[in-house]
Amino acid sequence: MNGVPNFDQSPRLLRTHLPFGQLLYNRDAKYIYVARNPYDTCVSSYYHVKLNAYYRFADGSFEDFVDAFLEGQVGFGHHLDHVLSGYARRHEPNVFFVTYKQLKADTAGTVLELAKFLGEPYSSEFDKDEGLLDEVLFKSSVDYMKKTYKASHEEARIIYNLPSPSPEVEAEAKKLGSKAGFAPVRKGLIGNWRANFSAEELERMQAWIDAKTQGSDVMNLWTHELAGTRLTQTH
Repeated sequence: MNGVPNFDQSPRLLRTHLPFGQLLYNRDAKYIYVARNPYDTCVSSYYHVKLNAYYRFADGSFEDFVDAFLEGQVGFGHHLDHVLSGYARRHEPNVFFVTYKQLKADTAGTVLELAKFLGEPYSSEFDKDEGLLDEVLFKSSVDYMKKTYKASHEEARIIYNLPSPSPEVEAEAKKLGSKAGFAPVRKGLIGNWRANFSAEELERMQAWIDAKTQGSDVMNLWTHELAGTRLTQTH
């Protein structure tokens, strides 16, 4: 049909927030999984819903959000269940597993490793074009994405499949700034959780992590990132 893309052609790209357990795993496909520590994920998710009026959480507190986060009431269920699903596949030859910390610490190296993982024609493109890596780094920077990836609040509502707003929510969207719209990229920092969690919230997070990761060493992914606290693997 005219105007309808041919989805039988390969390769195709699918971006999803679904955990591995909810995907039809195919050994012929290639998977890229980026894992972020649960503390920064919680803070990032909090501002994500707070700054989008259609989540109806503009007046919600961080304390309230932590409650929902620990109960798996946000996003796609419990964050650590999601990470564990990717972590379990990290040694598969068709899985590229990387932490957000690794990506930030060595973006160029990660891009080149990813190109190698994807194979041809991607792996040789950087040899052919000396300026390609700089272009990729520029267009994947936080500053560039903050300026580029924006949507109106109504567009964001459609993207995130949220219900049609009430007049009150519509007014809140305008209050948040219809001109600025909704930008899914905020700061992209590592360790920003330290400025948000209270001591009591940290204790609850640690207890939740201990329960969720029992028998797994997944939290060792962030040993250096969380050094100096008890926020590392405890078993």
